[in-house]
Amino acid sequence: MKNNSFSRLKLAAVLVCFVCACALFTGCGPKTKPASVYGTWKSEFTGGHDSYVITTDTITYESEYTGYPPFTWEGSVVEVTDSYIYIKKSDNKYYCTSYKNLTEESCSFADAYKDGGKDNTDTLDEAKTEFTVENGYYGRYGEYKRQ
Repeated sequence: MKNNSFSRLKLAAVLVCFVCACALFTGCGPKTKPASVYGTWKSEFTGGHDSYVITTDTITYESEYTGYPPFTWEGSVVEVTDSYIYIKKSDNKYYCTSYKNLTEESCSFADAYKDGGKDNTDTLDEAKTEFTVENGYYGRYGEYKRQ
């Protein structure tokens, strides 16, 4: 009889451990991968379109407006955060593009601009301090679709 009680106790302990393990690992299966800012993004509007092509190494912006020559800039991607892409252009100056509302299909982008603001900085640290939403940059975002 004593042996039977001990077996029941062991079984109960194993079941408790199993239930606890299941509770701890619930949701540990496949997770949805967060959307990536890398890729080709295009915005179309009356009279033209513009686009960003973003890789881990480079970012290229192109725009075409009816009646105007095409405009392009390119730079090296220095750092990407959850809101900003820091860029070093061929003039060795730092720039920044902000993004928000990122999904697999769409994203809002804006290049650093404010009236009376800087166009670039000499260092990455300066760019991080200067080119922020809180500092008055990025007043207008464009809506882009992934291509």
